[in-house]
Amino acid sequence: MIGVVAQLIPRKGHRLLFDCLPELLEQFPQVRVLCFGNGQLENKLKQELLSCGLQSYVRFLGFRTDLIDLLPELDLLVHPAKKEGLGVAVMEAMSAGVPVISSNAGGLPDLLKHEIHGLLFKSDDRHSLLDALRRMISEEGLRHTFKDAARSHALQSFSIKQMSSHYIELYKHVLRSS
Repeated sequence: MIGVVAQLIPRKGHRLLFDCLPELLEQFPQVRVLCFGNGQLENKLKQELLSCGLQSYVRFLGFRTDLIDLLPELDLLVHPAKKEGLGVAVMEAMSAGVPVISSNAGGLPDLLKHEIHGLLFKSDDRHSLLDALRRMISEEGLRHTFKDAARSHALQSFSIKQMSSHYIELYKHVLRSS
């Protein structure tokens, strides 16, 4: 089960993942995608999936307040954003021990180190995403390695204490520079 946690808006890249599905399903017919989030593209994406015959492989679950309980049930999280600042969904998945495939947009490479905590792919590049998906799905040992490394990294780097300390240092730096 592949999860996508993001608003259904163009810059979040859902279409890129959906464009990979026909080829991915040829090799892995068991693949299913769960989309968490709301947005302006929901009806359009559903229509596009219907016209391609892919509607039975993708479910739209809307915004969920119980996401933290659902994340551990995913086999992996895909974050195909074209533009991204913080990447909260990536941090949440890593904290929950869910293997992550993420685009290299914006600050995402600062959260997830390629080949250490998960896989990064070139933003808005279908072939790069498809290669990462094939690799992550076919290599169970790799998923387990990334799952453990990502969770450990997230607990050390994204805890409230760590984030607070980071922001305090940032504020001090800004104040000294003023």
